[in-house]
Amino acid sequence: MLLRTFLTLLFFLACNIAGFSQEYLTLTGKVLDKKSKQPVPYAHIGIPEKGIGTTTGFDGAFQFKLPKAFENSKLTVSYMGYETFSQPASSFKNGSAIYLQQAVNQLTEVVVMDKKAIEDIIRRAVKNIPKNYSDDPSNLLAFYRESLTDDSLRYRYLAEGVLKVYKTSYENEKEGQVGLVQGRKINLQNPLDTSFNSGFASGHMAAHRFDFVKNREDFIDETYFPYYKYWIENITTYNGRTVYIIGFDKEKEPTSSGNTKKKKRSLADRLTGKKQGDSSGSASARMKGRIFIEKDSYAFIRAEFEITKEGLRKGYDYPLYVGSWNANKYVVNYRKHEGKWHFSDALREGVRSNGGQYANEVKITEIFPEKGNQIPYLERLERGNEFVQLTGKYDEDFWKNYNITPMSEGLSESMSQYKNMLKAQEAFSAENMAAIQQQRDSIEAAEIQRKKEELARNQEITQEQLENVDYVPESMRKVDNVKKKFRKTKFSLGLGTHLISSSSNPLTINYFDKEGAEILSLTDDIPQRDFEVLPVGNSTFTSTKTCSCASEMPLILEQHLQGLVNRGWFAVQYV
Repeated sequence: MLLRTFLTLLFFLACNIAGFSQEYLTLTGKVLDKKSKQPVPYAHIGIPEKGIGTTTGFDGAFQFKLPKAFENSKLTVSYMGYETFSQPASSFKNGSAIYLQQAVNQLTEVVVMDKKAIEDIIRRAVKNIPKNYSDDPSNLLAFYRESLTDDSLRYRYLAEGVLKVYKTSYENEKEGQVGLVQGRKINLQNPLDTSFNSGFASGHMAAHRFDFVKNREDFIDETYFPYYKYWIENITTYNGRTVYIIGFDKEKEPTSSGNTKKKKRSLADRLTGKKQGDSSGSASARMKGRIFIEKDSYAFIRAEFEITKEGLRKGYDYPLYVGSWNANKYVVNYRKHEGKWHFSDALREGVRSNGGQYANEVKITEIFPEKGNQIPYLERLERGNEFVQLTGKYDEDFWKNYNITPMSEGLSESMSQYKNMLKAQEAFSAENMAAIQQQRDSIEAAEIQRKKEELARNQEITQEQLENVDYVPESMRKVDNVKKKFRKTKFSLGLGTHLISSSSNPLTINYFDKEGAEILSLTDDIPQRDFEVLPVGNSTFTSTKTCSCASEMPLILEQHLQGLVNRGWFAVQYV
């Protein structure tokens, strides 16, 4: 046992040392549909024979970090329903677009299949799991992300991390293990608060929880065939292979089909206490969606499914979910590596009972070729851990040479607002504003000195008399209005309401320096609303000195900016 633990430590240490010692290439570009020129989101990009890869974002863009030792390997881009793209990584030019050609569907081949024939396809795919999936444990590297919004869909927090994953074989009923390599978090509602709680545990176990093949979820378990209806929805291709797309949903009336003989309980059954072959009424179809099965090998390669309303009535359904939810949807993918299919990635999107949306996703970015070893006990993350409690400070340059996945469109926009807020805090910090004021005071002092010298020339006074001049005549002040020291500050705050429906509108605040260069620009959307109380702030600064309000500006403007970021409907006016 000690020897095995020692070897495991050496393995992960060697991986980490190798990861930081070798040189990397960073490939960037976009994946587009060849015909429509539209982005292809969430396509897989990688080097299949090396087991490394990442995905495109919602806009088709990608960033792939490739060890320089693999630069002559084939860069492969694949997506369901498209022909696979491949070219040497060394010949790829950064910023280039990769165009994927849609594959031709062949639906007419199977439209006559009845329910039993389709069930036989699923049954055969389950039977082939030992042949199609790894029969040895494996070590993987993964990127994990989770986020939560409030009931108005504004993001509350973001947590991300690189995980080391230990997967047991697909014939082993034990759940695998997870360890944290490094992670970061940010409270998007209050960035200064780093001690917040998410309230969600086990999210980091996603690589195990959402592996529907290993867990033998209901819709591929023949014991539950009587409760489901199945149909051929389409036929497509993936990596040049024909793929069945099988739809499934709740059967109105349970049928007598299916094999009810006793067999080993799946991981999902054991963890939830579900009884195998129970037809007393507790067994039912709790999910609906689509399964993707490769025709030649009968391998499960993808599933898209959601929990039905009836299924959500069950408050404890680990590994899929625990607690009260209004919705839970899943997308799970598998990739082939060295002749075997491996869990590749999963995305779970849930809607809480209060309307907030929780999402957690995992992407396997590297599969290590050696037979897997367990993660040392002290390095394992427990199932009951909250991931945000294990991560550290948010840092832009955090991931070094690790591959990560792009953010969703909504999360990306929220992070943009967060960066604007940091920019505002920096621009209007006490130190920065003091430096700006000092610079402007110096400019004003130099201008006063110039006016004094001009006064001396006009009135023929001596240098000694000039030194005693501490003012400029009113007549000269009026020339360019740079000397008037009187300033006036006025601030008012009022409340108002409106009952007329307002559409969503953008709101922008720009702040410029004396020369007209932009220091800060903040943009946010005012959401659509039917009724609201409107606090309206009016800050007026009057002075003949250019930007003389700088010293008064920080506190008032910071309050307005914070209101803009947090609420989205503050009205601000500067005169």
